[in-house]
Amino acid sequence: MKNQDEFVRDWIESHGTVSKVCAWLRRIGVEAFLRPPSLRPTEAERWEFSDDGDIAIVEDCQIKRVEVKTRNLEFSTRETYPYPTVFIDETYHVDRLDHIPLLAYVIVSRDRMHCCVIPAHTKDQWEKVTVHDASQGRDCTNYAADPDLCDWRRLDEAPHRGS
Repeated sequence: MKNQDEFVRDWIESHGTVSKVCAWLRRIGVEAFLRPPSLRPTEAERWEFSDDGDIAIVEDCQIKRVEVKTRNLEFSTRETYPYPTVFIDETYHVDRLDHIPLLAYVIVSRDRMHCCVIPAHTKDQWEKVTVHDASQGRDCTNYAADPDLCDWRRLDEAPHRGS
């Protein structure tokens, strides 16, 4: 498991990426808002400081959540993605916020220029995969998706004409 200093470093870095994804969503015409970040004071208090998602989206008069994850991978398209499945998140992270409907996961490349969007409506096609996570020092059960379920995008793209 990450120590508190490693967690804080990664947490701070991730919020820059979440802000970039939120700005991109707004540029392409999505009503998106950053959720207030909540940093745990200590590792022991991690369960009391889980958030309500990274980005709030208003869709059909309902607030839905978008989760953003950065991967230490270079990719720009389906063809350049280096693995046969896209790891989404640990299953308990995905399933813990049933009271706030999930709209999508956005998986961001290492260069923070590209992403794949995995719509929540495809969840029945996700599989559970347990792997050892060396950075956390434990086995983790993750959801994984076929890359063909993803929408591969550039984070600097302009809105579509006529939108």
